[in-house]
Amino acid sequence: MKDTLGGEITANHVGKLYDAVITTLAELKEVGDLDLGFNAWFQEIGDVKAEGEFGQFKFFHSLYEASHPLIEDTPDIWSLPASDARYPSYDVPVNPTAYDGRPTSIEDTDLRALAWLGNMNYWSMLLLLDSAYRSSSTPEVALAQTIMMGPLNSIARYLPTRGSAVPFDPLSLGFNPGLNAAANKRVTHLMLQETRDFARSIENLLPADFNIEIYDQLLNEA
Repeated sequence: MKDTLGGEITANHVGKLYDAVITTLAELKEVGDLDLGFNAWFQEIGDVKAEGEFGQFKFFHSLYEASHPLIEDTPDIWSLPASDARYPSYDVPVNPTAYDGRPTSIEDTDLRALAWLGNMNYWSMLLLLDSAYRSSSTPEVALAQTIMMGPLNSIARYLPTRGSAVPFDPLSLGFNPGLNAAANKRVTHLMLQETRDFARSIENLLPADFNIEIYDQLLNEA
């Protein structure tokens, strides 16, 4: 893989991120002033890390080696021209952003608008997950999954066919979106409302399988 990427490009390892989180948790545990159920979190993070390092790595490695069942029957599939219908990847930009005025901003205004809607769905999903983990709320996990498998998935699948991609731009809200649980819920509702309203404003650009009505359901249940 290093030969393919070239000597100056280093592959990112997600495991290092989890190691950093585990190290920080261990430092908090040593302080002794907080009771956060550290052992349970060590187990949870370790399980997620193992899933990424083994299950997900095995999947991506099978794509890289062309041994995945969906592509293994096509000889030298990665040597095909990108224009070939059998080529298993789209040509998408490197490190795009939907923020305007940046060096890697998506130039096409319609595609940038769709990418921004992708960002908003991503942020809404993260807010729901944040709240779910803080309060052990299974319904909020289900709502986050609804966004991931619904509108976010729709945009993420459509943009590469147009030579673009969801950039998953960061939105810094700090460690805690609001001052308390009620404020967090309000922030999540505001984000969902903003996402719904923006989706409606660019409805003519939305992919054919995009369900714009899902936001009213999310707002009623979140």
